[in-house]
Amino acid sequence: MKDSQLTELHEINGRNLFNGFVNTSTNWNIEKWSCNRFSSWDVSLTTGATADFVITEIKTVTNYDKDQFSSWILEQKKLKRLQDLKAKMQEKHPTKSIYIHYVNFYKDSTQPPRIWDITNLQDAGVFKYFPINSNTDNPEYITKNVIYLNNNDAINL
Repeated sequence: MKDSQLTELHEINGRNLFNGFVNTSTNWNIEKWSCNRFSSWDVSLTTGATADFVITEIKTVTNYDKDQFSSWILEQKKLKRLQDLKAKMQEKHPTKSIYIHYVNFYKDSTQPPRIWDITNLQDAGVFKYFPINSNTDNPEYITKNVIYLNNNDAINL
């Protein structure tokens, strides 16, 4: 299977897992899914009573258990694009609270995902050598500027 096909399967799986999670576990309302596979965000939603906006990036790490590592990586360029989108939305909706969430689903999809509020996360990234695409078997590695998201910093512990 081609890398692009594997990535597309991970996108579909992530959306399905997130839909199931939202429908059974939260007071969130899905407003819109991104239309482009290469978009900086996956889904926008509103919270129940306060109707705050939440820009959400979904990641499926189906090769790993939830507690296999003490932290997970977020690419700095992904954070920057999400923060730029938030700034544009804030201009259009100056009185609304807008948040950015990063959601990880793991091998055991029956467990709830880990969710981080990265709205005010600062770039404290480090350069590390990582696979060019973590969702494929592509053997190529490149240096990426990443930020570590610690398990104990998740907002839904």
